[in-house]
Amino acid sequence: MDDNTNKIMADVKKIAPIFIVAGGLLVMAYFWKSFYVQIESYERGIVMQFGHLSSKVLMPGPNFRFPYPIQKIFKVDVVNDRKLYIGFKEALNGERIHNEREALTLTKFGNLVDLEMEVNYYISDPAKYVLKVEDPDVTVKQSAESAMRMIVGRHSIDEVLTESKRFIVEEIFERLQQVLDSYEVGVTVRRVQFVKAVNPSLVIEAFEDVENAKQDSGKAYLDAQRYNNQKVPEARGNAGKQIEDAKGYAESILAKARGDSARFVQLLDKYTKYKKVTRKRLYLETMEEVLPKVKKIIVDKETNTANFLPLGKL
Repeated sequence: MDDNTNKIMADVKKIAPIFIVAGGLLVMAYFWKSFYVQIESYERGIVMQFGHLSSKVLMPGPNFRFPYPIQKIFKVDVVNDRKLYIGFKEALNGERIHNEREALTLTKFGNLVDLEMEVNYYISDPAKYVLKVEDPDVTVKQSAESAMRMIVGRHSIDEVLTESKRFIVEEIFERLQQVLDSYEVGVTVRRVQFVKAVNPSLVIEAFEDVENAKQDSGKAYLDAQRYNNQKVPEARGNAGKQIEDAKGYAESILAKARGDSARFVQLLDKYTKYKKVTRKRLYLETMEEVLPKVKKIIVDKETNTANFLPLGKL
């Protein structure tokens, strides 16, 4: 061998250990990547072995596995809630971007309402979540929108926009969970809420007029009720007083009539016994009662003059 060949061989012998170490590291890295998988604390690992679901679920930490195509691992977050939005979406800066196509919903009697709804859910069965449907998150959103439109369509716009909407939200919650369970999506709904529920901009002014009219009607009804509560007791009191006055008047008339009747009976008895005296007495009593009320003029036949005498004052 010449000097150049010897030199090359010497250089190769020097760097050979480096290549061996590097190769060993690469083999170890490949082995680690192929035969071990890291599962985070909030995750679970679903194992597919030869295309079939394995009963083994990988827990948090490093886990041994066989490389693909023997095994395939699906990591699933089972701790953190997931959110979906209907009628809007959130920008990166947190601003809500309205989606009118999703938001406009038909209510009972054909009225439209502008709804924005948020759904919170979590993965309760990782295996079903991975295997039962192709895109579970899309399925959850489509099911939520369907449940919202179905339940809202059973209620009037007044119920959707007032305090009754909390009962509507509960109905949507129950309906959505029933649908997801029937699809075996493997998720559980934690919360459903209306972020916004208003009349569409095209009819909101008319709706406000209707609401104002309802408030005015309610106020008028309350005023009428107060007036009724005030006047009815007064009328009842006045009626009672008039009845009592009438009873008192009737009793006084009866008493007077009884007294007059008794007096007449007494006079008749005296008249029967002393006709002449009684007749004279009655005549004088009558004149005594009548004459003071009459203006009297006395005429002197001899002088043919009239003298006015105030007999009533004598």
